Formats: sequence, C-alpha cells, structure tokens
Amino acid sequence: MNVSRNLENSFSYPSQNEISVKVNPWETLEGRRIVDIKHLFHSLQSIHHQGFNCTFRDLEFLNEIRKGYLSTFQFKCKVCGITENINNEDEICNSKNVNINMAIVSATVNTGQGYSQLEEFAATLNMPNMCNRTYQDFHNTMYMNMNTIALNEMQLAGQEEKRLAIENGQVDHLGRPKIAVVADGAWSKRSYKTKYNALSGVACIIGAKTKKVIFCGVRNKYCCICQLAENRDEIAQDHVCFKNWNSASTAMEADIIVEGFKQSLHMHNVIYSQLIGDSDSSIMKRLRLEKPYGTNVVIKKVECTNHLLRNYINRLRDISGKRKNDKGDVIRGCYRKVVHDRLLRLRYAVTEAIKYRRLEQTDRTYEATLTLLKADITNGPNHVFGDHTKCQSYFCEGQKKGM
Repeated sequence: MNVSRNLENSFSYPSQNEISVKVNPWETLEGRRIVDIKHLFHSLQSIHHQGFNCTFRDLEFLNEIRKGYLSTFQFKCKVCGITENINNEDEICNSKNVNINMAIVSATVNTGQGYSQLEEFAATLNMPNMCNRTYQDFHNTMYMNMNTIALNEMQLAGQEEKRLAIENGQVDHLGRPKIAVVADGAWSKRSYKTKYNALSGVACIIGAKTKKVIFCGVRNKYCCICQLAENRDEIAQDHVCFKNWNSASTAMEADIIVEGFKQSLHMHNVIYSQLIGDSDSSIMKRLRLEKPYGTNVVIKKVECTNHLLRNYINRLRDISGKRKNDKGDVIRGCYRKVVHDRLLRLRYAVTEAIKYRRLEQTDRTYEATLTLLKADITNGPNHVFGDHTKCQSYFCEGQKKGM
C-alpha cells in the first residue's frame, strides 16, 4: 500500500492546460479561394523529388499563410521530408497581370463599392477577406498608380490634339496651337434642381477632335479623418487629405474648368480657344475675369448640341404641363396632350435637319448653310403638327400636302 502511494505521489499527472490537442490541419482550411488555375496546375505538375520519385500525392498539408487574398499552402513530403509551398497565383506578376490583392481592391473601387461591401461579398461566398488595414494600403497604392497612369494618358492626348492643330494651321500669332475642347462637370449626388450641397464634384476637359480627356479635377469638402479629429477636438494625424474645397458646391465645376484652362500651356503647350459646353454662364464669366491667356486671346463659347436639345424638350415639356400660358390664357387639355405626345418627334425634326445640313455637299457659304438650317429648325413644329407648306424635299415627302 505504501509502495502504491509512493508511486502515485512520484507520478505527476498533466494539468488541463498542459494537455496538447493535435489539430487536424485540414480543419483550418475552410471556405473558398480565388486561384490562378493555370499557375496552380503547373505548380502541382512540377512537384517531383529526386531519389524517391515523390509527387503531390505524397505530400501532407501543414497550414495556410494568407496575405489578403494571396494564399501560400505549405506541404511536407511523407517520404523524403521535403517541404513545398504552393501559391494560389504567381507572386512575381509580369506587366500583363495584376496582383490578386490589387485586382480585388481595384474591382471594388471601380464598381463604386468600399471595404464594407467587399467584406459582405466575401462573407456571402464563404471566402476569407483581407483586413481593413491591408485594404487601405492597397487602396493607397492603387490611387498613386492610377493617378500616374491618368496623367500620362492626358499628356499623350494633349500631344495628339496639339499635332492635329498644327497640321490644320490652327495657331495664334505666337505660334501656339489652338484647339476646341468639351467641358462638363458632375456632383457626387443628384440635385434635382434643389439642394446643391454635394460634398464632392468632378469636371473634365476633353479634346474636341480626339474625344480624349486632357484634364480632370476633383473638389472635396469632406475628409473623414479631419472630421473625426474635429469631433473629438483633437489635431488630425498625418494623412493624405483630399479636402480641397470650402466654398459652395455649385462653384466646383467652374473652378475646375478654369484651372484646366490655366494649366493648358504648362501641360500641353496649347490654347483652349473654344469651349463647347452647356449654357452655364458662370464658367465663361470666370474665364473672362481670369484671362488665362492674356487680354489678346478671347475664348469663344459654343453651345453643346445635346444640352440645347435637352433644354428644347424641357421647355416643351413645361408647356405641355401648364394649364395657362404667359398671358394667362387657359390651354385646353387636348392641346397640351398633343404637344406631350409629340416631344420625341419634335426633337427628331431638329436632329435630322442638323445631320443633313452638316453632311450636305454644296458650294454655298457657311453663313448661307446656317440660314437654311435655322429655317429648317423653325419649321420643325409646323411639320410635326401637319403643316408641310414650308418643308424641304429632303426631309418631308408630304411637301405642301395636308396630313
């Protein structure tokens, strides 16, 4: 009995914390993964250990190391003990490919999403997601790369516009090429003609001949890091701040476009002599005040056809919705319905007249062609509502005939 007690006392049982439970490595490998299927198959086929002719079937899975969406699967050969690492894609990406993490972040941003949406997307697919800090690191890298690429493309487009202007002899008295540009802006949310309080806005300048972007600018009134520090009454930590605007949201577009005109000589060594845009008068007012090319260069404004047609239809739509005209006379409902039902035909009459006069082969002067085009557009409502006495033969087969 004493011997038994002595043996029992000399033998120490392991505590619960000291008991090690061997976890099956396959249990840690859960969910789906994104793989480069060609690289994966090539990696599996290339496994061959000299001496024992070991292949993939002789490997035992150990664990997975993840860096965002890039996974490294570690194996150990049960025969010769050699370890193998297999990645879900080639880590050394060539110029034609993009790292999986960069591709995921780029796809998320380009579809108008953010980290929260990516997290929900991955959870729905039962796929492990990268952490928010990793996402932000790749996001910053992608921003710098896209900014560099965009700037290079705009410079190339500007050089092309410059070449075409020189070939056509469109230069000023100092030999500087003059080009026509199309410009417009947008806000981060629709205003619906009320509440012009968007926190960000963007505007672009496009070469009229190449149809390529030659300048782009953004104005932001909000920075989440600055706002968080302000709410806590603290000094904001060092960060890349995108807040660059404190004035009214309605002035964002004009400020960006005027900046683009000021930068045209520095970026492309060209003059934007014509501005094709909407009927926004604030941009031309700013350009006349700023005089980006001096007092001797006058920038000409050309109304955009699309905006003119849109305004034309909007005015007609307003007429079809009013019960009284400007003189106070009541407009009967049947007349308003007739106008409303023919809005697209009224627009079509204008577009067809413009198309014909633009492509017409004739020896007449430009001013004479404009006079004829004006007559065609003015006669458009007459044609739509059944009066063909003034219709030209190219447009209307029912010339001088009733409906």
